[in-house]
Amino acid sequence: MSANTTLMDEFAAAAGRQDSEFELALLVARLLEPELQPQAVDTALRDLLNTMRLPGQTSAADLLQALRVQGFGQHALQQVGVQHSHVGWVLEHKQGLPIALAVVLMACARHYGLNSYGINFPGHFLVQVDDGLVDPLRMQPVTTAQLQDSGLSDAELQQFLQPASPQALGLRMLNNLKANFINQQQWQYALELLDCQLAMTRTDTEMAALLQFERGELWEQIGAVRVAKDAYEACMATATNTELVNKANARIAGLDGIDETLH
Repeated sequence: MSANTTLMDEFAAAAGRQDSEFELALLVARLLEPELQPQAVDTALRDLLNTMRLPGQTSAADLLQALRVQGFGQHALQQVGVQHSHVGWVLEHKQGLPIALAVVLMACARHYGLNSYGINFPGHFLVQVDDGLVDPLRMQPVTTAQLQDSGLSDAELQQFLQPASPQALGLRMLNNLKANFINQQQWQYALELLDCQLAMTRTDTEMAALLQFERGELWEQIGAVRVAKDAYEACMATATNTELVNKANARIAGLDGIDETLH
């Protein structure tokens, strides 16, 4: 994995553009596969569209049916790996995390002139296609009544059903990968992903403050006390949330007198 300065700048630029979800997913794939040729993924998407052979104007129901015929929505993930966030792998194997499948669905829907955007629903990313909600994992419609089982209040449900920005989608895709690497204690990879997330939030100081706090926690895991302190100080410099400022300050105080132990 490689998160160089150029790639981070591309993340920052794409996060600020409309309808850039597929572009962001390609950047995530390039993180995982530095030698990836983006045009190969674009070609795979065009091949899928050509294979479905839908008319120029089609309905959401017809699109979902065509995707299911192609093999999407048929596979339940037994074990999640980083490849399930790679949009090129997802196009080839017709399976992946809901958010990666959502990117494919949105790209197809927009190709056929359908209004489509992501829904940053907790636990399971959803997609709005025209007037209907879709579960991208199954490529099937889902109703708000079904979502009530999540235990959310009506107000919370409506809040979570708001359109997700490309930035929100990109941050969530990177969060999925970051959790995978943290579970494997691959701290350096997790930090590279955090750097990409920080690049995407350069104008969002409160989100950047949260990410800097997390960055401090990861550097603590490695034993890099000085760098961890720098991250907590960066958090305090931009945070407006008093609780977060106090937590960062407490972490700095807790690191005083601790020697660095790099693993």
